[in-house]
Amino acid sequence: MNAIKEIIEKASRLNGSIVLPEGQDARVITAACALVDRKICRPVVLGTPEEIAAAEAKAGLSLAERSIEVIDFTKGDSELESAFLESWNAKEAKKPEEKRRILDQESARKAALDQPEIAALIEGKEIAGKRSSAAGSADADSCGVDIVS
Repeated sequence: MNAIKEIIEKASRLNGSIVLPEGQDARVITAACALVDRKICRPVVLGTPEEIAAAEAKAGLSLAERSIEVIDFTKGDSELESAFLESWNAKEAKKPEEKRRILDQESARKAALDQPEIAALIEGKEIAGKRSSAAGSADADSCGVDIVS
């Protein structure tokens, strides 16, 4: 068995979830639909309603038809951002002073708006909190992963 097939089979058995930033990209819509259609995992796609609609039209696919969760990361959640900041800053505090990147609430919000991968990390924490009792947590995000169509 090749490595990709083995990873897909393991992921399918876990019934996990993954946060996919860049919902404005038709390839992300295609990937999310494929994950559901192949019963690999539960994707959560980040993007504004307008971005998602345009990407769905380009891909010729619908996330709603597959009950794929969509989160508009431009809508802030101060409690969630605070939890993310606390976790981030605790990790950064352990680094040598010259390598630390301590964030405040506003810089975290701006980073999330400018970089969907930051929003994916924040949303992943929210998904873990929502689903921890029943269905597990956000097991992964696709930050830095190239999607091949």
